[in-house]
Amino acid sequence: MSTQPTITRVTSRVEQTYDRLMALVHATEPGMCIPPQDELALQFGVSRTVLREALSKLEHMNMVTPRPKTGTVVNAKSAWLNSIVVPTPPAAQAAKFLVVVMDDMSYGHLAYCADEAEVHKTVREAMFSKGMLDAEHLKELNEIVHDLLKNGIIEFEGDPSIHLYRLPGGAT
Repeated sequence: MSTQPTITRVTSRVEQTYDRLMALVHATEPGMCIPPQDELALQFGVSRTVLREALSKLEHMNMVTPRPKTGTVVNAKSAWLNSIVVPTPPAAQAAKFLVVVMDDMSYGHLAYCADEAEVHKTVREAMFSKGMLDAEHLKELNEIVHDLLKNGIIEFEGDPSIHLYRLPGGAT
């Protein structure tokens, strides 16, 4: 009798803290401060060194800004997007949309889409197994894509997590 090895993802304390900070930042309104570093380090059970390293990653992504005597302020999501630099393959240069599908291992899979029909197809393939798209799910899919087209960005925190972005120069 053979047993299959269990694959586990080993994460460092900094990565774990970064993941928790990311969740906190997403839950905090732009312009508001997250709790002080001492409080967060105690809450997360990590040293301030580990916390600062994780916070520096968020600063580098322009998600937060440290302000002396004020604290760490959460930036607007539009500032986050301005800091994202995604290498664009030649075939994607005409793309108007970027779809990022997060898998179970927290890896983002990129799909460049030239038009609304491609966005619908990509999101449908990510969200629904072949033959599993009923009328209710089709309506949900259409609402998600409609929100993207209306707002330029949307995050669907279902399974899988899907992030849709309108690319610069991709106005429709």
